[in-house]
Amino acid sequence: MRIAVISCDKYRDAWRPFFALFARFWTHCEHERFLLTDRLRDGCDLGVNWSYFERADHWGEILREFSGVFDDDSILLLQEDFFLNAPVDESRIAQALDILARRGVGMVRLYPCPGMEGRDAFNRVPRGAAYRISCQASIWKPHFLHRIALAIRHPWEFEIEGTRLAESLPEEVYAFNRELSAWPIQYLCSAISRGKWTQGARELCAREAIDVDWTKRELECV
Repeated sequence: MRIAVISCDKYRDAWRPFFALFARFWTHCEHERFLLTDRLRDGCDLGVNWSYFERADHWGEILREFSGVFDDDSILLLQEDFFLNAPVDESRIAQALDILARRGVGMVRLYPCPGMEGRDAFNRVPRGAAYRISCQASIWKPHFLHRIALAIRHPWEFEIEGTRLAESLPEEVYAFNRELSAWPIQYLCSAISRGKWTQGARELCAREAIDVDWTKRELECV
């Protein structure tokens, strides 16, 4: 599995706290990590691989270019403001990878927002369900992710247009059962909202003693 954190230079101030919290809460992660961005910055040592797409005009194109490179490995897609706030359950990650390996599964949603109730930890999301395709942390077959990325330009289109497109694709989608207490991966859904730092991000980074440059953007009013 490859872990891809999709971003852009505009959100560069979130990169360092993101990866600091990632290292804090996924201590023994052995998966290769990539930061996807539209611009390469020298001297920013985050301990991850860079994939930069200077010719990309939009978020969807960055995602399309990256997902089109890999045919075999799965991709765990994250965004730069998903600040981890609890230890990752690697046994659940392994379970999701096993489900993804089944023939006909294109995506397994790790973060149950929305979740899918059922008998098992991971359950099939029926066709016609709202937000069947989600921006939240999910593990993807590269060809399925690539096909969705072909149809969208911006993150806010990903769930709506992606869900619509997925109705015509043969792959199934699975999601974690929200009723279970230990989620595979837990994080702030948005450390940045409408271009501003959220209060939750400030509190989390203060609690975990994570250094952040707070001067690049405003703090969201509460």
